[in-house]
This record gives sequence, structure tokens and C-alpha cells, in this order.
Amino acid sequence: KSPAGPDLLVKSGGFNVETLDVSCSGMAGPWGMLATNYEASLAAGEPMLSLWKNSPSTHGSTECSSCRLQMEHVTSRPVRHPVQLLAWSLGLVSLNGMPKIRKQHK
Repeated sequence: KSPAGPDLLVKSGGFNVETLDVSCSGMAGPWGMLATNYEASLAAGEPMLSLWKNSPSTHGSTECSSCRLQMEHVTSRPVRHPVQLLAWSLGLVSLNGMPKIRKQHK
């Protein structure tokens, strides 16, 4: 089954989405954070990371925090969880994730 994030961003947030779900990012959690695994981690993620590096997108999105680290590492572009981008599109938060407005829910 495909990730829910891209559909959420298109249908609810009005985003233009380019899906790069061609491989793992190579981070593999703590394994990819070890200096001894650095080169192997980048090699494992090369199919997706290469597309990300060459994408004209200004922001990335992933549901995985390890992937986020790897994606931000190979570019200077911010990567956010789909729910963060959706909240931004609704005016609930600023793009850096800090509250922009507070709504009272009863």
C-alpha cells in the first residue's frame, strides 16, 4: 500500500506532490547514524536521494523521521511530516512548526 502522506497533501492541502517513493532513504534508523555506516547508508539511499537532490521541490515531506534526517542531510531544503505541511496549509502553524495562531476547540 502506498504512503498516505502524498494523498493527504494533494486532497486536503492543495499541494503539488512529486512522489519519490522509489527506495529507502538508506538511513535505517540508528544504523545509518553510525560513522562507520555513512557511505553504505548513502549508497543504499541513492535511488531516492538522487531524485530528491535533483527535484525542483522547495520542501520535502516524509512520514519517517530517519528519512527526514537523511533527506535534509543531502540538501539544504527543509523536510516536514505531511501533517505539519497540512497544518501549515490551513494556517495553523508557521512553516518552521511554531504556532502561528491558536484555535479554541470546544
